[in-house]
Amino acid sequence: MPLHQTSRVSLLSMPCRVAPFQRLPATFVVFLCDTLLPYLCFLWSYSMKVTVFGIGYVGLVQAAVLAEVGHDVVCVDINAERVENLKKGIIPIYEPGLTPLVQRNYEAGRLQFTTDAALGVKHGRIQFIAVGTPPDEDGSADLQYVLAVAKTIATYMESPKIIVDKSTVPVGTADKVSACVAE
Repeated sequence: MPLHQTSRVSLLSMPCRVAPFQRLPATFVVFLCDTLLPYLCFLWSYSMKVTVFGIGYVGLVQAAVLAEVGHDVVCVDINAERVENLKKGIIPIYEPGLTPLVQRNYEAGRLQFTTDAALGVKHGRIQFIAVGTPPDEDGSADLQYVLAVAKTIATYMESPKIIVDKSTVPVGTADKVSACVAE
């Protein structure tokens, strides 16, 4: 399993079956795909502090499920109206069972919503990027929002973070995100 390092960032190349976290340096950011998330949950069998950037279809469902299994989740979005509506229990999307899941975990304090990116970065050891990747003019994925979140994480990062790219992105995006964080 190749591990590439720069001064602040490590890139764990996929695919892999088991993550050798004990071999990683003290300051690192790891880019993972969903197949490795269960291993993270196993390795950190206590309640994890997680941040999810983007609370649309992908991010909100991921955040609600993580909160439901006991993790402390902060959701960050730039849309203040969406954040306030979620705090009131108004869910912007339809997914069977999502509304009671969000409401239950928000009321229990395991799920929070904010527009404060600094708070989100400070909160989570694990940072999910779940923002939109609309088609560019040539039909390829527009990564501007993914890269903007990566820059935001890098700006406010004061301790090691694990970055999970949950957005639908092309091969090679982890390298671009890694470069943004390393700058």
